[in-house]
Amino acid sequence: MEDMVRQTDQIINFTNEINRRIAEAGITGVDGLVGLYDQLRSALGKVSHQELEWAQGEVNRVLERLRRLSEELAHLAALKAALETGH
Repeated sequence: MEDMVRQTDQIINFTNEINRRIAEAGITGVDGLVGLYDQLRSALGKVSHQELEWAQGEVNRVLERLRRLSEELAHLAALKAALETGH
């Protein structure tokens, strides 16, 4: 019986410690954390994988275009410098 009381106290202390740590992040304990989890699942459920893949593809296309533009500008800068120094 004594072991069961000690184990119960340890579980209660552990639970209180977890709730304290979670509260440090501004969340009201485990219940608040579960609520945030449910909200996050609901919010992410409104965005499809296809939409995310499309957006990622668009960003990658823009980044590639910007990379090419940057290379072209670097070539122009090198050409300008060469023409100004007469080389």
